[in-house]
Amino acid sequence: MSIYQTSQQDCEQQLLEKFKDLIVEHNEQTGSNIPTEYELELSKTQTIAFERFKKGESLLILGSAGCGKSFLIKQFHKWITNNQQKTMYLTSTTGISAYNIGGITINSFMGIGTGESSVETLIRRLKYKTSIKNRIKMTDILVIDEISMMSASVFEKINHICQILKRSNKPFGGIQIILTGDFLQLETIFNSTTTLNNKSGDNRLIIESELFKKMFTKSTIVLQENFRQKTDTKYIDILMRIRKGLQNEEDIKTLQTRLLDTDNNSLIHLVSSNKKAQLINSKQLNKIKSDDIIFECQFSRYGNTETCDLLEKELLSQFSQRGIDTLKLRKGCRVLLIKNLDISLGLVNGSIGTVKDFINNKVVVEFDNGVTEQIGKIEWELEIDNSKIVATQIPFMLAYSITIHKSQSLSLDKAILDLADCFCNHMVYVALSRVRSLEGVYLHSFNPKKITVNEKLLDFINEIETKN
Repeated sequence: MSIYQTSQQDCEQQLLEKFKDLIVEHNEQTGSNIPTEYELELSKTQTIAFERFKKGESLLILGSAGCGKSFLIKQFHKWITNNQQKTMYLTSTTGISAYNIGGITINSFMGIGTGESSVETLIRRLKYKTSIKNRIKMTDILVIDEISMMSASVFEKINHICQILKRSNKPFGGIQIILTGDFLQLETIFNSTTTLNNKSGDNRLIIESELFKKMFTKSTIVLQENFRQKTDTKYIDILMRIRKGLQNEEDIKTLQTRLLDTDNNSLIHLVSSNKKAQLINSKQLNKIKSDDIIFECQFSRYGNTETCDLLEKELLSQFSQRGIDTLKLRKGCRVLLIKNLDISLGLVNGSIGTVKDFINNKVVVEFDNGVTEQIGKIEWELEIDNSKIVATQIPFMLAYSITIHKSQSLSLDKAILDLADCFCNHMVYVALSRVRSLEGVYLHSFNPKKITVNEKLLDFINEIETKN
């Protein structure tokens, strides 16, 4: 979903992998030239990006929600793993996005904390962090997802650190840089210790960085296809206008028809704040008169102690943001699956169901598609520099409410959206674009005045799209 592309794209990917060996065998036996997995999976613009990536170009890959950015990252990584003797790392500016692409946050990767300190201070702090220094020195390709959440200042600091450690004046010390994201989704928040910015008064957006302009003015690819809402073209058109703040009266009227009775507790609520999400989850869970069953996340460590400490901290942070570091469930509660389990049964990331029982440390869930399964703990892995952390946990989170910020990884069939309290640019668009069709949108509240965009970012996107 922003995971790879959408849960449907994940399904297609995994099904294609099952046929890969058969395709190769058929081609060898018959002399045929049936396309193999990369050609089958990639759209036209994704293929263009893929070919330029293989040539070693640094790229800025942009696109609206559901266009396949995260999916494309996975294909890059798969190709490098299978075909090249290069070291590639997947990172993101946010823990949720890093979780989705199987990577770590860029600040953890670089060892820069919040990124607020000077380059000199950051380099000095790396003096005794041998594993981080060696990792950067050995990096050939670095992916940074959700690039809209990074400031110009931090972008430039990362460049300087890479140049110093790689002993090269080339941008990022010669590392091939792949930036992905959508500047018309959630943007940089300045003066916050929770984001990659500084407090020196340098509030430049990344698009205002001269380094960024130099590197990517002629190296930007815009993915145009929409895979998430592809069966609802009317809804796609509405979303594309809202994304740029170009909604018309008819769009507003259409959305207002979705102001419906939202007392249905079987649907997940997307809300603006953590406080509201926690309140809804607690309220609904406490309505269920049964005992709490608690599942704790467990970790296994393999390799260098310092690297394992970093990986465990990173994975624990990602789990905490999901609310699954310690998971409290009750018989009868609603849960959302956060991992693809069985494509043939439709048990994919974003599937929602109801807990029916607990048997032998497994959760019996009846999914909304009619499938009932016993699901136990599964493994998540993070691996860097021959060191690895394996976490085991039940792959569910409570499905009553989640914040709009944390929903960026999801594709949902149905959801209740509380949009009256949206407080930043592009937030309404992000919430609406989580849902696959207009029919699946249930508006609890809606204020058209909350549909806002950052004009600088909009001008940048319009210019890029014109050139593409």
